[in-house]
Amino acid sequence: MYKIRIGVVALLALGVLSVLGCGSGPGDLNPVSGKVTLDGEPLAGATVSFSPVSDDSGRPAVGTTNEQGVYELTDMRFSQAGPGVAPGEYQVTISKTSVAEQSYPEEDDPNYGDLPDPTGTGSSAVKSLVPEKYGDRSSSGLTATVESGSNENVDFELTSNG
Repeated sequence: MYKIRIGVVALLALGVLSVLGCGSGPGDLNPVSGKVTLDGEPLAGATVSFSPVSDDSGRPAVGTTNEQGVYELTDMRFSQAGPGVAPGEYQVTISKTSVAEQSYPEEDDPNYGDLPDPTGTGSSAVKSLVPEKYGDRSSSGLTATVESGSNENVDFELTSNG
């Protein structure tokens, strides 16, 4: 009786593992790294995103540049597996923003009621630090092909005049 149950459990476990093994999993991730520059200078703190050109050519991946403008990508669906990207064709976007605090007049200021948020708490304004075209898939003009194995020096040279 126990032998039959162990056999059934083993078959069920094998079935579950084979289903989980189907398709692209974290095992087919390939290291991708490179450098991003803006007008020839390293671009620190930028977000680099790879989006698959088609549904069957990979999965989204993202990374952030360090002080030298260097990034490493991590697969969005399997981030716990570590750095890497599935092989395929990708559209690339690069963005960097800053948030500036805006303050509003205090209640005793004559302009108190003239602004949309007269609470005195302030709000933030987001400003793009790179041309906005690079942050839009339809206008960035940036692409990459990820091959099996290591993909180093996938560099992007951005210009301020886009």
